[in-house]
Amino acid sequence: MAGLNFISRDNSDPKGKPRVYFACHPADFSLWFGKICGDLFKTHDCVIYYTDEQLPEEDGFNYTVGLESMNLFVFPVTGKLLSAPCPAITQELPLARKKRIPILPIMLEPGLNDL
Repeated sequence: MAGLNFISRDNSDPKGKPRVYFACHPADFSLWFGKICGDLFKTHDCVIYYTDEQLPEEDGFNYTVGLESMNLFVFPVTGKLLSAPCPAITQELPLARKKRIPILPIMLEPGLNDL
């Protein structure tokens, strides 16, 4: 899908597999991406799509179409995600809600209920 990277279990072909989108605060990506993907692959043969940078404006349409085809959005919830503006909260979460795509929040830090 244009504008999106992906990984799959054992680098297998993504065709026909459930599509999961990993959305997080950019500062949290390197901390949680590998761990959460590893956990998902232990129980599900899926493809995890992600972007590791902000996409240029000209990719906006293809990026949105790609996100709309996802079966699940995974959000690692951290203090950064809840307190600093980022595309995961301003663009991706609203799109998932609008398109009624299931969202899996994963709480990763204590004390987030106050945020």
